[in-house]
Amino acid sequence: MHPAKNEDGIFIEKQELLPKKKKNMAFFPAKPKEKDNRSERYENVGKYVEEEIEIQSFAGIYDYSMERIRQQFTHTAFRFTNRADHIFIILSLIVTLNNILRFPIICSESGGILFLIPYVLCLIFITIPIIYLENAIGQYSSLPSMQLFYHLCPGFGGT
Repeated sequence: MHPAKNEDGIFIEKQELLPKKKKNMAFFPAKPKEKDNRSERYENVGKYVEEEIEIQSFAGIYDYSMERIRQQFTHTAFRFTNRADHIFIILSLIVTLNNILRFPIICSESGGILFLIPYVLCLIFITIPIIYLENAIGQYSSLPSMQLFYHLCPGFGGT
């Protein structure tokens, strides 16, 4: 860096990084082509994965982190051990405390058994398939519900 005078006669420190622009040169000069380093970048991926697994198991967080790493690299997701677990989890989503407390009142005000039959049919043919669909898509994508619907359609992000 050397002090220099500009057109107005003011001393400025000037460091020339680029060559002076030629009159016939384009405004945005072409970028030089980069060398394709894909083989170099992905050459030792297996080695790094093994090192990461060893470090995390040494840190004492074996259970969750190791299972999560295995899921990411083997592309497997959590599965229920048997069908009864899956049914009870679905029932826990459907039958809430609010439903238990309000259902007898709504049923008696709306016609008793005449209300109960369409309610059970809607529960069987609409609610349970929607919950199965949400579980299946959630297991496939390994995302929680809020993030899952945001990735499917950003308009459904908050629902």
